[in-house]
Amino acid sequence: MPSKDKVTYGPVLKKRAKRLLEALLAYVNWELEDVAGISLSHKWQDETTKQPKLVIKTQLRTLEFLTAKDKHEGQLTKTQIRQALNEHLKDFLQILEDNRAETQGKEEWHFTLKLWSKDKEKNLEQFEIEWERKRPEKSKQQEETLRETVVETFQAISLPKDEGINWQEICRQNLAQQKQLTTNPFTNANGVTPQLDEIYVPLAIVERKPPKPPSRNQQEEKEEEKLIPIAETSFFENVLRQGKSDISQGRKIAIIGEPGSGKTTRLQKIADWILKPDQEDLGFPIWIDLADLENQNICQYLENEWLPKCKGEVKRRDLEPEISRAWLLLDGVDEMSRTQRIEQLAKDLSSSWLQAARVVVTCRVNVWEADKNAFSGFDVFRNLEFNPEQVTEYIRRWFAGMGDAATGESLEAALTESENSRLKELIQNPLRLWMLCQIWQTGGGLPETQAGLYGQFVDWVYDWKADDAILNQREAIDKALARLALAAMEQKDEVSRLRLRESWVLKVLGSRPIFQAVMKLGWLNRVERLPEAICVFYHATFQEYFAALAVDDWDYFLPRNHVNFPVAGKEYRIFEPQWKQVILLWLGREDIATKETETKKLKEEFIEALVNFEDGSGEWNFEKVNRGFYEYRAYFLAAAGISEFKSHPLANKIVNQLVKFRFGYFSQEKQEWQNYIDVISRYVIINKILTQTDKASTIQEICSILENPQYPESFYRSAIFVLGEIGQSNSQAIAALNIILKNTKNNEINRQALISLNKIQSEKLSTIDVSIKTTTIPVHPKNISNPEEVDKNQHFIELLLDESIDNDTREKALYKLNKTNPKNSRIINVLVEVIEKANDPSLRWLALKFLGEIDREDITITRISMKIIEDFKKEDETLLFKAVRSLRKSVPNNDGNTVDLLLSILNETKNEDRQYAILKALGKIGHDNPKAIATLTGILANTKDEDIRFHCADSLGKIDPGNCQAVDVLIEILENTKHQYTSSFDDFFPALKQFENFLESSIALDSLGEIGKGSKNAIHALVKVLEIAKAEYARKRATKSLLKIITTDEYRQEVVSLLQPHLNTETYENNFDLFEDCYAVLWKIAQNLPYPDFYHA
Repeated sequence: MPSKDKVTYGPVLKKRAKRLLEALLAYVNWELEDVAGISLSHKWQDETTKQPKLVIKTQLRTLEFLTAKDKHEGQLTKTQIRQALNEHLKDFLQILEDNRAETQGKEEWHFTLKLWSKDKEKNLEQFEIEWERKRPEKSKQQEETLRETVVETFQAISLPKDEGINWQEICRQNLAQQKQLTTNPFTNANGVTPQLDEIYVPLAIVERKPPKPPSRNQQEEKEEEKLIPIAETSFFENVLRQGKSDISQGRKIAIIGEPGSGKTTRLQKIADWILKPDQEDLGFPIWIDLADLENQNICQYLENEWLPKCKGEVKRRDLEPEISRAWLLLDGVDEMSRTQRIEQLAKDLSSSWLQAARVVVTCRVNVWEADKNAFSGFDVFRNLEFNPEQVTEYIRRWFAGMGDAATGESLEAALTESENSRLKELIQNPLRLWMLCQIWQTGGGLPETQAGLYGQFVDWVYDWKADDAILNQREAIDKALARLALAAMEQKDEVSRLRLRESWVLKVLGSRPIFQAVMKLGWLNRVERLPEAICVFYHATFQEYFAALAVDDWDYFLPRNHVNFPVAGKEYRIFEPQWKQVILLWLGREDIATKETETKKLKEEFIEALVNFEDGSGEWNFEKVNRGFYEYRAYFLAAAGISEFKSHPLANKIVNQLVKFRFGYFSQEKQEWQNYIDVISRYVIINKILTQTDKASTIQEICSILENPQYPESFYRSAIFVLGEIGQSNSQAIAALNIILKNTKNNEINRQALISLNKIQSEKLSTIDVSIKTTTIPVHPKNISNPEEVDKNQHFIELLLDESIDNDTREKALYKLNKTNPKNSRIINVLVEVIEKANDPSLRWLALKFLGEIDREDITITRISMKIIEDFKKEDETLLFKAVRSLRKSVPNNDGNTVDLLLSILNETKNEDRQYAILKALGKIGHDNPKAIATLTGILANTKDEDIRFHCADSLGKIDPGNCQAVDVLIEILENTKHQYTSSFDDFFPALKQFENFLESSIALDSLGEIGKGSKNAIHALVKVLEIAKAEYARKRATKSLLKIITTDEYRQEVVSLLQPHLNTETYENNFDLFEDCYAVLWKIAQNLPYPDFYHA
């Protein structure tokens, strides 16, 4: 080694050392291309501290190759690399520890870099600072005249155009502009504007799990969501940062909620959280209002609209390499145009150049329920409303922000004294609570209904913002605004309904002065000027309120002259989801009257018409079904309506019937408990019908029947669960649960009662102890002296990598490590190291299995899987299969290199098992890949082997949806299947013979649901399975797939005509399974198909 006085620290040597460090960090960050399979392993240590360490094992020639692949011209030589490692990184900067026992003349390098951060750019900046700080004074003086050149060189090296784009800053500026556009025009009353952060009360959120398949005779399994509310901080940390969600591992999230429930506000908070300073780099948020897409898809919008608005003239080529760091925050799926657009959005997010981005969408609950199949890969979370404590906290914060705490206290007192339970429910919605605070602050009272709340708020806006000229023409303004809102609601296209062309607005309002008054009052806002000015209502709920003011008679919603068939030329708006809020607001009005009929009588007539609605779809005199499909829908709307019109004489009867729909009833004739058909009770649960009606009456009904001893245990558990959902602070519900706890000896019932009681009363009871079984891994004495003081993961890692420990212990350590957080990059690196170096084959296979189970597109997993495929494609079959399986989840869709590799192996191999594995992998990663589609199409055309044809058709349908050949092969399989398989013990041996047939038909049924959209042949094949299959698995899969592929009204009508003939007494009594499955399919169709179309099908 040269003496220190011969070592120089000029710009050339600094540039080399920095280039080597940059190349290593770029490799670790997976920024380099064409480096798969190189001999370089790395792992982070102390990565959460301020001084993370990066451990590297490699060779000089590998480092030489690495610098040839970086962004700079040429490459470093081995001599230059050795000098940079020894003289500069180790001796001069002292950030390198040499871990080798012998160093002289060795090609191998094993060293630890002691860094300042895990972020590459921060490390390079700190490298510059440390280098200049440690340079000898003599060297600095000699190069004083070159200082400016050195700075310019540094900038050219560390900030090339592609990497110098600060996406976080771009997105921060864009979000600031977006927030200005959506600034609340009503928060400046009295000259005071409470800031969001001052009054923000984080809403809890709950995860909506996909409902499990119903289990007969197990009523308690029908609960939709036995969910624990998740605090916002936990949601951000566990779901968004750590990826702890069942379906997408935190990468595809939907936030749904009722209007005004804070969906947009939560999305804004997510954006702020991503950009929060003084934390690890979480990426950058791209905010998109989905209504802005109009006729473009999201990819086109980003290229044509979003990127051009960014500073710095950035293009798609700049964004695409960074897209895995992007968070697409997409606000308002419910504001998109038509179902086809929603399906296109879902497709683009999963298969375009945006597929690696993380996504959070928001949507109204009712729209999500109608189109949720399009977003099957998303984890769904529902915004909870405020609980009473949060309502109080918000009121205190809001009035404190206004500098008027005393008025806030008076509102708290008034709400405490008020017996209006409906109002207390209404203000659990953040938007409505904010409105009440504004009203109360200026001397308003407590409204009785939702419509009353909106009406008082409108009065407040006039009092605050209107001048004498506006007040003098208020009546004309109100009528014109109502006319505009109703005309907008009548638009069939969601975008046209919400985004109103200014020229059209002027035409409907009929007067520019009225238009200017509406704009001044804040009811309309101009959101775009070019190419044509676009206006939107301040909030969609106000548009619905004003629309309700324009309706004089309920005939507008439901034709008065309806008997039991559709009235020609009339619309049935009671069955269109966008009109539900308008109808509820109409029912809450106090000013509805015609010349012939007073307000109360009009509303009573409407509720009665809904309750007694007849759809003419058949006779329904069965124990489990007592109404037609649209009769149920009308009844559920009436149930929601009485929450706004409690004085209706049928209110108690409606609530009583709802409880029966939900829980069943005791049949006096049969002297046994009778449940309604499963799809009805599940609909009541999933859509929370009991929470939409008059809660006080519902609680009273449930509490009264809880006293009846003849009901089954499952009823009690379900009823207690519902009380926990709707009985917040209700004295009757609390008393009933306390009685159950006191008198019931059943542990399960007591446990549910305790849970529900804790949810609805402010004073919490002691929790129930739950024993948790754990498996202990023996601690190896030479490695772990005090396990309590050692990081748990590190303990498992050390056990796993120690070759001297027995394999059973190492396998247990591997299982434990995989359960902690398998997506953690540190754990991924450990799995890779086991695969590459472990001597025991079973350990390697297990590690590769776990690697393949990580549902994450990860270049490290891709590299190691491809390397193993290359190394073992002619040798180790088992390891090869596991490597191929691991590619299914780790490789980005349509990754050309991986597809080419798999196709080459497929062409070479004659081994059927290997062919199956590769075909399945291609079905996951070969989407829209021309080579893969052509190859599989050729195999399908030229191969007679039924098994190969089956696997090929399954994969071809996935990478080329709608492929006719694939659909035909899957239909052929179904036609040759009897669908008799059962797994019951009595039929074990016959079932064993049918098992292979069962597997193929199951996959074929599922696959048709994915690829059969638009195929009449597929629809008829699935209907046929539904009609003839005795096996439950076949019927349930056929039902699920059928509902997936009937995406147009034309196909829905066709299915209605095919299945409706089975809904008769004979089928009900002799083949109830067929009756129930047909009813379930038609029930789902009836939620989307217009009533006249269903009737005429």
